[in-house]
Amino acid sequence: MNEPKSQPQAARGASRTALGAAALRWLHQTIDGEPKILVDHVSGLLLGDGVLRATAAHLGDPHSPEVLALRSHVVLRSRYCEDRLASAVRQGVSQLIVLGAGLDTFAYRQPEWARGLRIYEVDQPASQAEKRRLLSDACIAIPDNVEFVAIDFERTSLAAGLKAAAVAFSRKTFFSCLGVTMYLSEDAVDALFEVVASFPVGSEIVFTYRQASRDGESALGQRVSALGEPWTFHIEPGALAHKLNVLGFASLEELDPLDADVLYFRGRTDGLHAPSRRGIAAAVVGECHASAGEEVRGAMAQPPPIELQPPGIARWRDGGTGVDWVHAFDSGRLGLNVMVQALTHGNEICGAIALDWLLAQRFRPQAGSLTLAFANVAAYARFDPADPFPSRLVDEDYNRIWADATLFGPGDTVELRRARQLRPFVDAAERLLDIHSMSEPCRPLMVCGTVEKNVAYARELGVPGDLLVDTGHPAGLRMVERGGFGDPQSPKLALLIECGQHWERAAADVAIDALVRFLGLTGVADAAWVQANVRLPLPPLQRLVRVTEPVVARSADFRFLVPTVGLSVVAKAGTPIAQDGDHVWVTPYDDAVLVMPGTRNLKPGGTAARLGRFETR
Repeated sequence: MNEPKSQPQAARGASRTALGAAALRWLHQTIDGEPKILVDHVSGLLLGDGVLRATAAHLGDPHSPEVLALRSHVVLRSRYCEDRLASAVRQGVSQLIVLGAGLDTFAYRQPEWARGLRIYEVDQPASQAEKRRLLSDACIAIPDNVEFVAIDFERTSLAAGLKAAAVAFSRKTFFSCLGVTMYLSEDAVDALFEVVASFPVGSEIVFTYRQASRDGESALGQRVSALGEPWTFHIEPGALAHKLNVLGFASLEELDPLDADVLYFRGRTDGLHAPSRRGIAAAVVGECHASAGEEVRGAMAQPPPIELQPPGIARWRDGGTGVDWVHAFDSGRLGLNVMVQALTHGNEICGAIALDWLLAQRFRPQAGSLTLAFANVAAYARFDPADPFPSRLVDEDYNRIWADATLFGPGDTVELRRARQLRPFVDAAERLLDIHSMSEPCRPLMVCGTVEKNVAYARELGVPGDLLVDTGHPAGLRMVERGGFGDPQSPKLALLIECGQHWERAAADVAIDALVRFLGLTGVADAAWVQANVRLPLPPLQRLVRVTEPVVARSADFRFLVPTVGLSVVAKAGTPIAQDGDHVWVTPYDDAVLVMPGTRNLKPGGTAARLGRFETR
């Protein structure tokens, strides 16, 4: 590998581009304005003054358009990756694998939330040896949770190298792969993604890639080629999405330049700016890990792991309202009539955990009134961890029966009898939070019903990061659409939060956090109580999915052809997503969002998924 003469002898074992990236992160700390997009004071210590000066000189004028764009990209990709990692840790990730670690410094400035991770830095032997020398020279200690794995991606099996390092392939894992793929062959890129896809559902990789230039190689491409590190792999977004889908990834989320501007760059005056093209992405492993050409099955043979235990709620049966498992508290002061419901479906444990937690605290409203209801207790009583899906309901879906024609009709089911008991509380409520979870893996999602007023209310609440407005459920009226809740002119507001997969540990924290924030927003709880009890940070951005149409099963022989992870994005219109007897469902437009897909208990006429588009405010 050729080495520019401007680089000092002390750093000759390190990749030239790795040196440049570290120097750009250091420049960001020293010459760019506040707030910093990425806080990294370790890069300067790691390289030392001599290497920093020489590398910065080699980069050229730090305020030139080229260097500003490059510095913007380098700090953005690291910040985005670390934000995704923090979210993944809250979702149960326990390992971080940094592919092509170079002079990445996260492990040496890791925040408190990362201390429970096992961190593996993977890189070529020579680069890794040089980094360890630089760490030693700078007196930077290697944390106890960090291990080095020496692998040449072009010559050594990544899987074999990770196994030799005792990486736990059974644990949900986060991969960072920044500034790597463009230097590999396509075969090596495919092998890398195949290894990531072999990790458990919910594992994630954040990576960068290069699109082919329409005008030949860019100035930056020519520059890295001159350093002896030419770009060898380019791919267009559509081809990338197809490649990952075939390999078994459930979703590909590209960092859109507009989103990047809103999240990280808006209001800056130092010349840093969002990129003009896509090239930073996150992909999440789906339910099954398909090899090239293999059909993706829509449902797992075994149920997901049960990480949550259903709380005993017998002590909450008598709430003093005359209706079992319904509690009502009146502050005696002016305020809203607020209602929170859990166990709309009997296997949605996180809501029961949230209400059990709140009641155990002996919480009382500071203003207005509060009603807490455990809804489908009969279904909940049937919950069996060995077969957890049937306990969703007893006779019919409790959340499809809220139209007057059904409630006051002749039907007589367990769910109808319970809904008729709770109807007076629901109709009296001015604000409603209905706590749910999902059968398939998905980020938390706020269902705002069919009206824009509930979207605005979800934005006031601030959580979660994904919001949904749809056209209603074809199987019947949901509680959040009943009466004034579904009337655009009524002051009543209702939200339905899907806290994640039914039994993942993180769903309980999402449920409690949303409950706490909701009580604060309605004025039922004071700000100090809310601040003391929130579980999760606010997302930096909320995005709205606008549903355009449902995918309704036509036959008993319905199966998905893509992994069933909620909010996954199918890049190209016309992509087959499900086989339904003789009919094939395809995406109607580019970047179609798959909303709450699932085949559990699916029958002809049932909704297997909904399709929508992301909107960013």
